[in-house]
Amino acid sequence: MQQKLKIKLVMKIFLTVRLYTISTCALGAGSQLDHEELLKTRPARTTVWSFDASTIHNQFTAPDGSEFAGTGASFTAGYGRIRQNAWILGRFHFLAGPWDTARNGAFDADFYGSGLDVEYGTAFPGTELRSGSTPILTVAAGYMDLSGRNIGGNRKTTGNPEDRDNYYLEQDFKAGFGTVYLMPGAGWSWTKPARPTGNEPELLVTRVESAYMKLSATIPVYSRARVEVTKRSSTDSLNQSPRLHSTSGMIRGYSLVLATGVWLGI
Repeated sequence: MQQKLKIKLVMKIFLTVRLYTISTCALGAGSQLDHEELLKTRPARTTVWSFDASTIHNQFTAPDGSEFAGTGASFTAGYGRIRQNAWILGRFHFLAGPWDTARNGAFDADFYGSGLDVEYGTAFPGTELRSGSTPILTVAAGYMDLSGRNIGGNRKTTGNPEDRDNYYLEQDFKAGFGTVYLMPGAGWSWTKPARPTGNEPELLVTRVESAYMKLSATIPVYSRARVEVTKRSSTDSLNQSPRLHSTSGMIRGYSLVLATGVWLGI
């Protein structure tokens, strides 16, 4: 009895594997479309969604002369079209950082913001974007805003309530700026050959069209910034409460952005 059950179980497993193999082979046979031949009579698919993650090195100087420098990050989502060797994308950025100390090491800080831009890119002259592996050039123009404030108290305080220098340290700060910027860049792309439009299942499947890595520089063209600091001035007496000091103007500097990402053909 047990021997018969074992035989039946083995037969069921064999039939299941056999049916799976046949269906897989049939699906594979049906998915072998000749893309090059179809592209002679159909337009290529041009729509892509882009997603990338970036590490950012910030080096900005605020209107009051203080520096906002250090490492940050961003996540970017975009939508656009590829045309032969070139592409154009509309992108939205979620920004965080810089996370290093601010105000010349006086405070731990938390910065966050967002950005919106349009990127135009092309394969390096003399190369083909969809050749599989090629250098690329990009330039973007857009707007970003960034806001930040201190986390905790001034790191330079001695903790001694009798120390007069503690009374003249900055107590709190807030900063925010909006910037119109240009972002030139260069990198490398690994892009698949074009696929034609159509309703065949193979052509409707979401696939990774390209993976890329690039280094860009964010350069402010126009900006407005405001820095607010709560402190006592050197002329204030110790019995006066700290007051809010505000400075407005433009920021100077740049940021370097190292990004890795993918395009999805959906």
